[in-house]
Amino acid sequence: MIVMKFGGTSMGSAASIKDNVCEIVRRELTAFRSPFVVVSAMSGVTSELVAASALAVQRRPEDCRLRIQDIQSRHVQALKEMITDTSILETAQEEIERELTQLAVFLDAVSVVGELSMRSHDIVIAVGEKLAAQVLCSVLTDLGIGSTYVNLESVITGDLTYDSPAYWDQVQDQFKARLEWLPRDKVPVLTGFFGPTDKGILQSVGRGYSDFCASILGAALKADEIQIWTDVDGVLSTNPVVVEEAFLLPRISFDEMGELAHFGAKVLHPHSVRPAFRANIPIRILNTFHPQCPGTLVVSGKTEDSGPFKAIAYKKGVTILRVETARMLMAYGFMARISDLFAKHKVSIDLIATSEVSVSMSVDENPVQLKALIRDLGEVGEVSTQSQQSIVSIVGTEMQNGLTIHGRLFDALNRAQIPIHLISMGNALINLSLVVDDQHCEQAVRLLHQVFFEIKSGHGTCPDPAAGGQKAIGNVAGGKS
Repeated sequence: MIVMKFGGTSMGSAASIKDNVCEIVRRELTAFRSPFVVVSAMSGVTSELVAASALAVQRRPEDCRLRIQDIQSRHVQALKEMITDTSILETAQEEIERELTQLAVFLDAVSVVGELSMRSHDIVIAVGEKLAAQVLCSVLTDLGIGSTYVNLESVITGDLTYDSPAYWDQVQDQFKARLEWLPRDKVPVLTGFFGPTDKGILQSVGRGYSDFCASILGAALKADEIQIWTDVDGVLSTNPVVVEEAFLLPRISFDEMGELAHFGAKVLHPHSVRPAFRANIPIRILNTFHPQCPGTLVVSGKTEDSGPFKAIAYKKGVTILRVETARMLMAYGFMARISDLFAKHKVSIDLIATSEVSVSMSVDENPVQLKALIRDLGEVGEVSTQSQQSIVSIVGTEMQNGLTIHGRLFDALNRAQIPIHLISMGNALINLSLVVDDQHCEQAVRLLHQVFFEIKSGHGTCPDPAAGGQKAIGNVAGGKS
């Protein structure tokens, strides 16, 4: 049994759905792999739904309805391009119309009061995954592949509790209970949305929540493998837009994937790692538009390559916060006080470095968004900020054995006159992160890739039959569908 998740770009057009997604599902059926298929909304649809919600809150019902009509037209047109059986097409169109009519009525009510709670906002967003799942289910049926539509939007209720194993055991039980009634002779097509949350799905999980859904589902089913089908060949050594010589990583550990995902790799949502890791189920990242490529396998345990580390990820637009005061010297509870203030303002710290009298921290928010936090930190010590910064992270278990990596890294950046503003070594010596100015970010990534991976140029890429050569499409720092 496998779980297959198809992202927004995979579901982005009629051609992609019918020629790529459906054929990949058919291939797995032929191999007797019993696929459970999870889908994201068609590319751009979630953004359209968010925009429609905003129009409703602004009490602009007519503009809101136009957005909904556009969404309906897009899905109906896609169905007409793919489905040949008239009765299947009519039924599918009716389901799409019913779903969006309900949404229009709901948002009309929102337009009257001019307010929308986070949970209600989630209900609106869930429509994108429901439409996509209904479309794919109808197309598979038209192709003679028995399928059944499964709406997961109410499986999880309340809020997400990330640090409670008992909570996630309960969530997995809820998933299993939802799936017990499914017919064994049909392919389940499931929504990548699993339920509204108190803080809102985009706030508590973020874009890419369907990856998270697929991972929880895989853990609940005790699947043999969780497949994330996207628009890249897998995890690469870095962003090929920045470094043309970036190469595919055939295998990495969950720890390494978690670090890469957190520090900029958008090929897999960071939250997706934990459920699969807890259940010891491998995740394979694959390319919907290049299915012959084996992709990248994410597994438990230590994985080592011949290089000094696995990959370079980066995240731009971060801010460094520095708090300096002599009161830190030999003081107890000082860090706890700072931590409490960050918790109060719901700001997460990426990197942290301390000395006897100062603390330096990097966060994703800009100084304007941090205004209230900075005010409160001012009661602790003198606060300074440094915006327009980038985190550049090198990740890999190989660093545990390397004795010369750090010297070579700092020497290379020094020779290029790239200043480093913050350094942090984390997670069992598999991640070394540096903060540099945004303007130096790409230069630093290119330089470090050249210094450490020069001899591996072209290594690990997948053949492109159309071009007759090597194909290195993929992105460790982007490309999420």
